Amino acid sequence: MFKVNIEPHWRISKQGGDDFDATILRQLLTEIHGHRSINTAAKNVGLSYRHVWGLLQTAEATLGFKLLDAQRGRGADLTELAKTLLWADRLIGARLSPTLQTLVSELESELQRVTALAGPETDASLRLHASHGCAVAALLEALAAAEVRVELGYRHSSEAVASLARGECDMAGFHVPLGEFEKPAIERYRQWLDPRKHVLVHLALRSQGMFLPRGNPRKIHGLEDLVQPRLKFVNRQAGSGTRLLIDMMLAKAGLDSSAIQGFDTRNSRTRRWPRMSPEAWPTWASG
Repeated sequence: MFKVNIEPHWRISKQGGDDFDATILRQLLTEIHGHRSINTAAKNVGLSYRHVWGLLQTAEATLGFKLLDAQRGRGADLTELAKTLLWADRLIGARLSPTLQTLVSELESELQRVTALAGPETDASLRLHASHGCAVAALLEALAAAEVRVELGYRHSSEAVASLARGECDMAGFHVPLGEFEKPAIERYRQWLDPRKHVLVHLALRSQGMFLPRGNPRKIHGLEDLVQPRLKFVNRQAGSGTRLLIDMMLAKAGLDSSAIQGFDTRNSRTRRWPRMSPEAWPTWASG
C-alpha cells in the first residue's frame, strides 16, 4: 500500500532580489521560538551551529531585516518579521490542508489501482466525503488504527450528501444544528437521503461561533452587529452546514445579507492578511 505525503513548499525574496528556500528556515524559527536557543534549534533539525548561523545570515541579507533578537543572558527571540513568517506558514497549512489531503487520498488510491498491489477482496477502500474538521480527523485516525483504508474527498455538507446519493462515496459527513433550526436543516438534506439505503451515524457535537480580533474591539455579540460600517465578514462557502445555519439565522432575524460587507467572500479565497503577530491571534465568540 502506498503512503503519499504532500506538504506546502514556498520560497521568499524581495522584489528584484535573490530568493531562498524557506523550508528549513521555518523549522529553525519554530525551534528557536520554542527554546530561545540557536544551538538547541540546530541540534533538533540535525544541522551544525555554523551551518544554521549561515542560513540565518543569508535569510536576513536577502530580506534586509533581522530575524533574531539575541540578548546576552536572555537567549534568542524572534523579531516581528520572523513571527509573521511562522504565522504565515501556519495560515498556508490551514488553508491548503483540505485540498492537499484530498489529493493525497486520490493519488494513493490511483497508485494502488494501477499497480494492482492488492487482491480483489482487500483492494476496496471506504470512500468518505466530508468537510475538513477535527471530528473527521479523529474518525480517520480511528479507521487507520483499525487498518481500514479510506479514500477521502473533502466536500462541504451539501456536496457530500449529494455524492452519497449518486453512489460516489460510502459515507458522507454533514452538519445538522440542534434546536430551532434542526428541522429545516434536515429537510434540506432529506432530498438526497433514502431511509431504505442510508443510515445516520452520530459522530460528534460541536459549538460554533465567530472568530474575532482579540478583545472584540467592535463589540460583536450577534449577527445583528455584523452590519456595522467598515466591518468585514468572511463567510463559509455556499452549501456548507455553517453557511446554511447562518442563512437561516439571518432570515429569522430579518437581516439582509447584502448589508454585511464581505458576506459573499469565502474563507478559502485569497485576501490580504491582517498585520498581527501570533500572540494577537483572534478570540472565539460562541453563538
